[in-house]
Amino acid sequence: MWGAGNQVNIFRVLKAILQDAYGKGAMADDPVKEFQEPEYVREKVVIPSLAYAKKALTVADEYLALEIVMMVGCGLRTGKPGR
Repeated sequence: MWGAGNQVNIFRVLKAILQDAYGKGAMADDPVKEFQEPEYVREKVVIPSLAYAKKALTVADEYLALEIVMMVGCGLRTGKPGR
């Protein structure tokens, strides 16, 4: 499922394409004039301190510890797949 932020970005791109086509005369009526853009409110980002991460490492199993080290070292966020 697409996240709300992606949905807003996709809507904006599609809207720009359709309005460009309308502006160039490819469509008789503006296809997006009745549409309301989806609302997207970003959640507050909380970045744990290094001390918190070190404390978490002391109680984590080896798999969670590896994930914590990767997230701290590479800047990965929870729920963001590695590339």
